[in-house]
Amino acid sequence: MTAITAPRTRPRNAPSLLDQARWAVSDTLTITRRNLLVWMRVPAYIVFTVIQPVMFVLMFRYVFGGAIQVPACRAGTSTS
Repeated sequence: MTAITAPRTRPRNAPSLLDQARWAVSDTLTITRRNLLVWMRVPAYIVFTVIQPVMFVLMFRYVFGGAIQVPACRAGTSTS
């Protein structure tokens, strides 16, 4: 015996996929606007979100730059 299921139908008042996409875009733009306003009002956030990661990358490069030896790559020598 084979079970036959009825096709899935949406409830009558359910929002369409297009409506849900519009709401998602609207919510995203609203949150983006609010976050940008916070950045403008608190300039320290720019330091924490932009400058600090760059400082960490540079610091790790110069602090740990020679700590791991990679046989295929030698610092200061050319392969030509």
